Amino acid sequence: MVGICLAASLIITNVFSFKLVNLFGFTFGAGALLFPVCLILGDITTEIYGYRRARSIILMSLFCFFFYALVSQIIVALPPATQWHHQDAFALIFSFAPPVFIAGSAAYLIGELSNSYVMSRMKTRYRGRHFFVRATASTVIGQLLNSAVFFTIVFWGKVETDVVLAAIINGTVLKTLIEICVLPLTYLVVRRLKHAEGAEIFDGIG
Repeated sequence: MVGICLAASLIITNVFSFKLVNLFGFTFGAGALLFPVCLILGDITTEIYGYRRARSIILMSLFCFFFYALVSQIIVALPPATQWHHQDAFALIFSFAPPVFIAGSAAYLIGELSNSYVMSRMKTRYRGRHFFVRATASTVIGQLLNSAVFFTIVFWGKVETDVVLAAIINGTVLKTLIEICVLPLTYLVVRRLKHAEGAEIFDGIG
């Protein structure tokens, strides 16, 4: 179930990230509103099942994104019916330019793996204590790397440098704040799953 939710969040996030929005003076990719769900699910998976299993789920979700991208390009390329006049709008939303596809894939992989890696390392160091501190620290690192990779690949040289940097910083701050706001819920889910599983994994990285 976690893997399904992670894959769905990844696909939706990448579709929404095409649009830069400005809310309350902050400029960021619209996908930032949903991407924290990916890291929350990553935190839960790493906390309960360990880094190795979290890594497997992350890679599986990335494969689902590849499949979605492939199918969407095939559908876009199919000739539209003569009575259907929305091909351009449809292609605008679902076409993946190579830089965007590479950016989304690389950003997700680097952001998720770094988030899970830091979460796992800190869990071992603090012997399972300080969940809120560990989740927040791993989120900041994961979100910063995700935003930096995506916006640098997609927008560098196409818009002003200060806009790119603003999107990276604001996106990181926004996504981190969203995750901090839902940390109590994340903690409750973790506690319930730990109780249901009856085990807690402290793994090395490998």
